[in-house]
Amino acid sequence: MIIGHGMVAFRDPFGIRPLVLGKREENGKTDYMFASETVALDIVGFDFVRDIAPGEAVYVTFDGELYSQQMCRKCGAKSLYF
Repeated sequence: MIIGHGMVAFRDPFGIRPLVLGKREENGKTDYMFASETVALDIVGFDFVRDIAPGEAVYVTFDGELYSQQMCRKCGAKSLYF
């Protein structure tokens, strides 16, 4: 949470840990949720939207606007050469 602005979530660059985005619409309002498993979304009534990609950061404003950026994936063989 970023007080007064929204929330941000990001997944590790190699995608070792899972991260999913969920959405729920109630009373004309849209809520978003991040979780490591889709079952957590189901328990609280959120619908699965998508997996967050490895190295991706997602920012959700309090107005419900989503912004996403994914960093370039590192080459796994690079450490062998340098």
